[in-house]
Amino acid sequence: MSQSTPLELVYQIIDIVAKERSLPALNTCSLVSRAWCHYTRPYVFQHITISNPNSSCKHWTRRLKSAPHLIPLITSVALVDKGKHSEHPSWSVDAARESAQTLTHVRSLSIRDFDDASGDFVGHHCAFISNLRSLQSLSLHRVELETAEQLFPFLSIIPSTISSLSLRNIGSHIPYDEYWEVQPISDAGAIPLCLPSSGYPWRLRNLTLSSTEVRQDVFSWLLSPAFDLSCLHSLALVAGFQDDTRLHVDQSISALMDQFMTTVAPTLRNLTLAIRGEGTSDNLHIDYIKFTSVLSELTSLGKLILVSEHRRGLNPWHALSLCNQLLPRLHQPTLKELVLVIDLDLRSTADIQSFGTLPEWASLDINLESSTFRDVLIVVEVSNNVSANNYNEEVEVWVRRALPRVHSRRILQVQAKEARIILRQRLAAS
Repeated sequence: MSQSTPLELVYQIIDIVAKERSLPALNTCSLVSRAWCHYTRPYVFQHITISNPNSSCKHWTRRLKSAPHLIPLITSVALVDKGKHSEHPSWSVDAARESAQTLTHVRSLSIRDFDDASGDFVGHHCAFISNLRSLQSLSLHRVELETAEQLFPFLSIIPSTISSLSLRNIGSHIPYDEYWEVQPISDAGAIPLCLPSSGYPWRLRNLTLSSTEVRQDVFSWLLSPAFDLSCLHSLALVAGFQDDTRLHVDQSISALMDQFMTTVAPTLRNLTLAIRGEGTSDNLHIDYIKFTSVLSELTSLGKLILVSEHRRGLNPWHALSLCNQLLPRLHQPTLKELVLVIDLDLRSTADIQSFGTLPEWASLDINLESSTFRDVLIVVEVSNNVSANNYNEEVEVWVRRALPRVHSRRILQVQAKEARIILRQRLAAS
């Protein structure tokens, strides 16, 4: 079979499987023949995960020493804590340093699900990241430190210039009542200057902030000489999963956010706003965006994306109302694309008609008609509680009817699908 399969077809099959991010399927492809094994290898080893406990770190160190030809294939590494409640020993500083010294060429690093309760984070993570001289993309997710201030000097030891940065649920947690479901994230306030160890500011092109999107310490850090924001093209502000008791953005934080938005306004091309439900305290970045005067200064903005951070987070009325509030205040001449992801909770067939006849559709139709939009994508994620029947086509028809002006210009795409998309897949398109 492998001998008769054209190489072009082999490439295409493997590429399709790789895009599905299915490592088991890729491993299956590699077993077809030696040729298939050779061509799947770059995909299989492109991304590796090193997890706590220490045995995982030593495993990868031994494997790469015995097969050095695999090292150049690795471009992305994830550090994940799976041993927080395990009896196995945690990373050692020596093991972390040794593994990193074989991965100095890695361009992307993800750190998630770590806390500094034992002091391991600052120790072995510093030993690891201080060797990544080619790193360009950095993502931190659910990283808890002893103090909020500890984050910034920790990141400053990276010996390379980061162009893509994602900070999601990072910092330290305020002591909380045992009955609270989640812990609010603390804010260190004004922080001392922390310059990168490389001696050059991080020249960001992509930035994602979640549970850090309305923090004084984060924005004062971004506005410091540690960063060059003159090339920032893509910004995602995401509602954090935190119990934020604030009802509005503090004036000091709002001023920093205004300064930040004004700084990136000349180059920002893509703006993603991810929303959690309808509560103000869960969406302080939306509360800020709706009332700030700097939206009209985004003179290069070409694409606006509105999504919910989790399933059923952005109902039709809320989504359309927010879109109608933002569009008139944005710089219209450059705005070409709109992506609006709506969550539709379908409890009865009557909900489809109610959805398609909301008065907010007419306002959106007018707002889009008077603009220079070339592409409008409406994605409706349907939570179908009616029956096993598929009502996606009917939902799509109602959306087209609700936007006659936009539909007549042939710039409208409508997709109704089952609500299975997760946030990182949504944001990947931005």
